[in-house]
Amino acid sequence: MDKKDECYASAFLCHASCSDKQLAREVAVALGRRGVVPWLDKLSLLPGESISITTDAAIEASTVLVVFLSQAAKASDWVREEIKRAICNLGREDARRRIIMVHPGASADTSLVPDVLKPIVLHSDHNDIDVHKVMSADKSAAAIAKDIGKRVYDLLDTAGALDVNVVLDQRGSGDRVGVPPEVGRLKLARPTLVFRHDVGARDRKGMLCGEAWTGYRRDLCEALDAALPTHPGRTVHVAGTPQLGLAVMLGWHMRRSSNVTLRVHGRQDGNVFTNNGQQMVMAPSSDHPPCNTIHPVHAPALSGTPDEIDLVLAPKNRLENVARYRAAAGGALPPVVWIETGKLSSSKEVMVLTVEVAALLAGLGGPAVRLYSALPAHALPIVVANFDTVVKRLRFMEYDHGAGERGEGPEGWYRELAVSGAHG
Repeated sequence: MDKKDECYASAFLCHASCSDKQLAREVAVALGRRGVVPWLDKLSLLPGESISITTDAAIEASTVLVVFLSQAAKASDWVREEIKRAICNLGREDARRRIIMVHPGASADTSLVPDVLKPIVLHSDHNDIDVHKVMSADKSAAAIAKDIGKRVYDLLDTAGALDVNVVLDQRGSGDRVGVPPEVGRLKLARPTLVFRHDVGARDRKGMLCGEAWTGYRRDLCEALDAALPTHPGRTVHVAGTPQLGLAVMLGWHMRRSSNVTLRVHGRQDGNVFTNNGQQMVMAPSSDHPPCNTIHPVHAPALSGTPDEIDLVLAPKNRLENVARYRAAAGGALPPVVWIETGKLSSSKEVMVLTVEVAALLAGLGGPAVRLYSALPAHALPIVVANFDTVVKRLRFMEYDHGAGERGEGPEGWYRELAVSGAHG
């Protein structure tokens, strides 16, 4: 809540531990899926940390304070002190905008409002709650988080910001608590959204697939639409440690037709790739002709404008993995188009590759694509952002690093992840 930190999307969840613990935890998880970092004592305290010192810092840094109303919360000295700290830090006028209540019933009950909070949230006659400051716990945790998220986005003016940070905090080590290490690569003076599919420990090989992928993709895309509506000229600065499918999904969402510029930070080397200044779809120049190769053994003949293709952006050894997977999967398979890729060391190289791929797809009539890729996570969004007008449907084939550990053969090497429908 401190002015210097107000661009960091976050919410402090204030509750009485006995009665509201489960709902507060569910809201905390749902907020993370909407790019808002929650602070909740049971989830956010690290071993050895002082609860009073850590709580004070969290209240000061949070965009909003969310109070879960109940008889237990009204009687809690701890809840009262947290509210007092927030009001003292903000001042009464700012507190009116930044303190949100969640009441347990379908209609607001003024008797549950702690005395210290009444001057902030009640009308002047103290008989009615300002409806703009209260949310019903009759809603699902996801719906409550959605409403809180909208309030946070409005306070940070994410819709009007020309520069925004997006952090995809998924893989790695340690717990998903507070500020992830990747945020250090970005400037927090601009609105910052940190997306987490769940709380708890990170996993270096963690992967979302099936219903978990579908649900998170829905929540993340809905949050991005709410926080970052179309704004020509906006630059989105991206960091994090996501599985490649999330990088692909973000690139599809931040399509070039919306005139959004991407600056994507590498995981370890500090390299940054951008599509700043790149046109939508261009024919390859004579210096950079298309480098596609049709795999001769495992691909049906490519002719005309196929309805669907398997597009492989990878070195030769990865192409062989794809061939083995396809052979094991069997059934009717689309033709393979292989663009051999190597190490990418500059934005120019990424944009040249992007042009080659987009021109190829345009020449094939804009087919549906199953994408296999060994490109790094900070190159994939740049490439996929230009798929908008040349791909009618996109699915990403995520390599499952845990398949071998589970004793699965080639048929289990890839997981199919739906990224889009027809341009959406």
